[in-house]
Amino acid sequence: MSTPVRRSLYGKLAGDTTLTAMLATPPTGFSQSIYYQQAPENAAYPFIILSKQVATPTDAFKTPGAFDTDVWLVKAIDRNQTADLAEQIQARIVVLLNDATLSISGRTLMGLRRQSDTDYSEVQDGERYIHAGSLFRLVHEA
Repeated sequence: MSTPVRRSLYGKLAGDTTLTAMLATPPTGFSQSIYYQQAPENAAYPFIILSKQVATPTDAFKTPGAFDTDVWLVKAIDRNQTADLAEQIQARIVVLLNDATLSISGRTLMGLRRQSDTDYSEVQDGERYIHAGSLFRLVHEA
């Protein structure tokens, strides 16, 4: 179940005015240019995508599902630019999330740490898209 974790991560990112000032104006119906899994078709660049990559339940002694370990990808995507702004956004994401405290509804955060980075570009229909982000390991009581 990722909804409480997703909302907590979103809140941490959306609540930072330094980060949100680097992002495009969101389309009608959205409060920030931070999206879960996929941006809407009319989203302006740059924006942030967050998505859960892996979720691993862990048993402790005789307690099944005592805690969960999730890996979340949080990345900036920009279009037809150098990688500079996407990398600046990624750096701010790391400042906000690495070893951060989160309030997760119905759960207790045990740890949140950056485990690796990713950056790449792709070309679609003549447009260049820059991706710069990090994978964060998030451990919480189930």
